[in-house]
Amino acid sequence: MVLDSKWVLRNDKTYVVLYLVSSSETKVWILPAPLSYAIAFINGRNTFDQICFYIGKVFGIEKEFEAKQKTTKIINVLKHNGVGVSILAENQGYHPNIYETKDFFVPVRNYKGPFRNRLKVPTSINLFTTKKCNTNCLYCYADRRPDDQGNLLSMNEWKAIIDECIALNIWNIGLVGGDQLASSDSFAVVKYLLGKQVPVFISTKCEVTDKIAKDLVVAGFLSASLRNLNELQLSVDSANSRNADLLTGTSGFLERVCRSIDCCTAHGIVPKIKAVLTPFNYMEIEEIISYFSEKGIVDFQFVHCGRSYFKENKNLLLTEDMKKWIHDSKEQVLAKYPNFKITIQDEPPRNISRTEKIETWKRRAKCSGGYSSLTILPTGFVIACEQIPQIPQYFMGNIRDGGIMGVWNNEKIERFLFPEQSLFKGSPCGKCDEFVNCFDNAGFCFRDAIFAYDDIFQAPPSCPNQNRKPRRLS
Repeated sequence: MVLDSKWVLRNDKTYVVLYLVSSSETKVWILPAPLSYAIAFINGRNTFDQICFYIGKVFGIEKEFEAKQKTTKIINVLKHNGVGVSILAENQGYHPNIYETKDFFVPVRNYKGPFRNRLKVPTSINLFTTKKCNTNCLYCYADRRPDDQGNLLSMNEWKAIIDECIALNIWNIGLVGGDQLASSDSFAVVKYLLGKQVPVFISTKCEVTDKIAKDLVVAGFLSASLRNLNELQLSVDSANSRNADLLTGTSGFLERVCRSIDCCTAHGIVPKIKAVLTPFNYMEIEEIISYFSEKGIVDFQFVHCGRSYFKENKNLLLTEDMKKWIHDSKEQVLAKYPNFKITIQDEPPRNISRTEKIETWKRRAKCSGGYSSLTILPTGFVIACEQIPQIPQYFMGNIRDGGIMGVWNNEKIERFLFPEQSLFKGSPCGKCDEFVNCFDNAGFCFRDAIFAYDDIFQAPPSCPNQNRKPRRLS
């Protein structure tokens, strides 16, 4: 039996971590010691009966049927958390989760979770390889201020970063920032990743020519050994030529997307479509699906326009009535295309009570920036998140100073993630009794604090103790 190839099991010396390889969601599970021992036996070499035998030995279970019950319970816990477990076919060949059990055994006396819930080694590294883009989208959120061209990372430096990631068992290597297909150097990074068996997610507004599609296939984009996770996303916001051109600040954009699809599918690549919903196109969801489904597309994602820190776009944010329209029409759209993968951001408008706000805050997702991930800029400087302004006060180090682990273990990142409470004077955080607990556990979104208040030392709008009126974020 074997773990789903989308998951990576890693021994961080004093604990074992299980994390998801995904471009769309972050799942990092610091395993309790007993569970880590059990999972170590699901190594692609043992049968179910053998796993039951070993688990019985580890947990001191003498009766065979009780060992099988325990094993089944463990597998169900994994499945409940989205971790698939399956029988490995004899002729399957390569699988990334075939490993030696002994490599994931941490003695009980040494087993200890990471300090302040921050991993010893990241599970995700984002490569901001370029700021180049062939469009000028009205809603663009990217920091496109020019970098010092004489200080950009070379191709050899990007390769060294990727090689270090692989050596550290980091397989979430994201491509963020500008358009990867708008820069020959960035496309070279894509091909290097594929050659190293690293899954890639490419989101583009460039035209995917026959040559680009062929180059991707030759580089290994369709290779089954890359955890079957490679994705090519074409970003297009309308099936109406006029609207598509308006939103991207170009001409002939829809026609280029259609040619891209034809070139991709001719080489066996089936892209997905992503659209950003604004007052110009929020009623086009079904039209976009219908239009592109005729060209063989079955995977669609629709997201609300969010505030940009670098470009005035508040007039592109959806009103509450528009959000309600999307909410009310969503189920009808999904029912019409039951075999498609369709994701529609849904925020039904409602007045949230303080009690609901507190409960939502308690359930918030943990910020991964600095805790399990880093973003490396074209100049080598490192920030927590690609949307944070790229200015020195938010830099957490430079990748040229000791590589990934040199940045990960330096004092700057510690000061950024765990600031002194005195810095939050005048903010609800300044006198909050939960301050240390907040930062040690889920933390909060630095980006939201900056975007809403121009102040990183301010509680974000989602904090139940924040009464200051923010800028609208979406």
